[in-house]
Amino acid sequence: MRRLALFVLLLLVAALPAAAQRTELYDGTVSLQLPAGFRPMTPAEITLKYPRSQPPQFAFTSSDGLTQTIAVSRLRFPPGSPPPLGDLGNEMQRRVALQTGAVVHRHGLVEIGSRQWYAIEFQSPAADQPVENIMRVTMANDHIIILTANVVSRLFAENEAMLRQSVESVVVR
Repeated sequence: MRRLALFVLLLLVAALPAAAQRTELYDGTVSLQLPAGFRPMTPAEITLKYPRSQPPQFAFTSSDGLTQTIAVSRLRFPPGSPPPLGDLGNEMQRRVALQTGAVVHRHGLVEIGSRQWYAIEFQSPAADQPVENIMRVTMANDHIIILTANVVSRLFAENEAMLRQSVESVVVR
């Protein structure tokens, strides 16, 4: 009977969905809880998804189709005093809004843990279908840190809570 109980317990543990895991970036100065099933994107996938001069240093996805991703960038400020976070965020929001087909849903200062972030949430056009974006920006140690979660619009409703939970888990030391 004990063996049967142990066997059943092992089956139950094996059948549980994969748990989300905390991922540390930039030597542990930035960390977040990735949703279960997310994996690091390959350099080729990052280039495909983010074809720009400064792609994110870290990007994660749940599928080979790249239908939902989480990306993190850390950029050094130019010499001089950085602007206040609100001014930086407003400028970034303005640039997003100027993109053809982009629709900003909301923006403004938010708190994640004890740190202030600037939130920008918007829909952007893509080659085959629109994409919903949840972006957070903060400043730390002469750097801008940008965290973006995005998902194709048709999958947003079913994945929004999971992506928001991951974004809200970010910690900057």
